[in-house]
Amino acid sequence: MDSAEAARPWIERAAPTHPSLIDDRQIFVDRYHVVNVPTVLWIDERGQIVRPNDVAFTSERGGEYAGVSTAAQMAALRAWVRGTAALPDAATVRSQQQLPSVDDQQARAHLALGRWLH
Repeated sequence: MDSAEAARPWIERAAPTHPSLIDDRQIFVDRYHVVNVPTVLWIDERGQIVRPNDVAFTSERGGEYAGVSTAAQMAALRAWVRGTAALPDAATVRSQQQLPSVDDQQARAHLALGRWLH
């Protein structure tokens, strides 16, 4: 997408009941190392990652499309939101996070250079 406005027709058609993030400068992607879609990560109200990014679907519709069940993921998410889930400590979360590979970093550098040149 070139801009948030370019995405507007798709967002309006989907009629989400939550805010839609348009990261046209790739800030979120770079900060949280998102390399795949769909990617789910849990960030609390303090901005702390409480569950590292993982490939997961957040709706049965998405799961049906991919041929997987979303029941376990959604149960875990609901338990976290309701405060009934025991979350891993910060050290455990850090140990589970995947860092960008050399190829990931090179691809991001190429993208940044291409955007700058454009």
